Amino acid sequence: MQVMRRRRPLFVLLAAVLVGCLAPGMALAAQFMSDDAEALVESGTTVEGNLYATGQTVTIEGTVDGDLICAGGQVALAKGGVVTGDLMCAGQSVEISGEVRGDVRSAGYLVRVNEGGIVGGELMGAGFAVEVEPGATIGDDVMAAGSQVRLAGTVGGNARVGAAGLAIDGAIEGDVDASVGGVGEGMPANAMPWNNQVPRMPAAIGGGLHLGEEASIGGNLSYSSPAAFDVPRQAVAGDVDHELVTTAEASGPAVPEQPWPLRWLLAALRRAFALFVLGALLLWLAPRLAEAGRGLLFSQALPGLGWGCGSLFGAGVLLIGLGIATILALILFSALTLGEFSSLALAVSAVLGTLLSFGVYLLAWMGQSVVATGIGRLILRDGDPASRGRQLAVLALGAILLAAVITVPVPVLGSLLRLTAAALGLGTMLLALMKAFREPNAETIAVAPLAAD
Repeated sequence: MQVMRRRRPLFVLLAAVLVGCLAPGMALAAQFMSDDAEALVESGTTVEGNLYATGQTVTIEGTVDGDLICAGGQVALAKGGVVTGDLMCAGQSVEISGEVRGDVRSAGYLVRVNEGGIVGGELMGAGFAVEVEPGATIGDDVMAAGSQVRLAGTVGGNARVGAAGLAIDGAIEGDVDASVGGVGEGMPANAMPWNNQVPRMPAAIGGGLHLGEEASIGGNLSYSSPAAFDVPRQAVAGDVDHELVTTAEASGPAVPEQPWPLRWLLAALRRAFALFVLGALLLWLAPRLAEAGRGLLFSQALPGLGWGCGSLFGAGVLLIGLGIATILALILFSALTLGEFSSLALAVSAVLGTLLSFGVYLLAWMGQSVVATGIGRLILRDGDPASRGRQLAVLALGAILLAAVITVPVPVLGSLLRLTAAALGLGTMLLALMKAFREPNAETIAVAPLAAD
């Protein structure tokens, strides 16, 4: 126990950095709500501090005095519901009919701010459809990516959109910068397999840029697309700039890059999803190995990092050595007029190189999912989740936090963070495998509990 207490501060510091980068204003108090069917904050109820919620449906009718971090099939901030901080949620549908006083960062098949819904800060959404309905208000910028985006409410800042189809039917006080597709590139709203599980389906929007009669843009309109679209001049107070994107340009470097917050969001979501899937498979197929890795992560963080760095370096040396050995073998076979063995040497080299690379890659990703689980448990102060649903929720939270930090779009720093996470994960899994081989008949694996502060 004493050894664990001496080595644990490194991991605590890593978790603190993760939380500080993702949510600088995160309150110290937090509550966890999980239910297989419905997680509900009833009207008239106030949750003090941040709320982490999971369930088939997550419904907020009362007040969350802090941030709301949630995942579920259907997520709804009902009319009259209030979140005083930020809302960070993912689900098949995320609908906001109440008030979020901070920012909204959300992903799902459908992300929608309904009539009467208020977002005091920014709205950052990604999914098949992102909608701001008439009567909805966004206090700051909108950054959206999806197959179709509809902005029919009031946006107090700028709009940055990447979509096959964009429809503007409301007032945008700032500039609009959009990348849209051509006519016929939109996808029917009922094309996704789970569309019948969304309470109210989005209306289909065709490919391209569409400005309705109520459209009003207070700044400039800049858009890129394969063809120009009709833009009513009275709808845009500033300049209208169109960049024609041909098929050749679409695949080349001349295509305008998406805004960096959008690139960061998408990269973080992809990595978090991959970590969650691998972590869930590890919990299902090898729960003892996952628990051993988590225990070693807390008790042997520095040795794990050292093993990971050494293994990455060693794998690189082995691959170089394998390539040199293959070249020497080909020269030898050629000198001995044994050319028929050249193909065999190449095949063996390719197989060994692939197995080595894939093994290191898979172990590093599995280890990062273990790191994500450890981060989630530290933040929720949950040393041993009892139910499988709670374990997955802890994993999801940790995966989001870890992915948000290691995909930070800062040169050099982002690469160092990703390399550190990969080395720590790889070393942790190697130590767990060695422990399993040394103790093959152990029925349980002792894990040091999280110390209560």
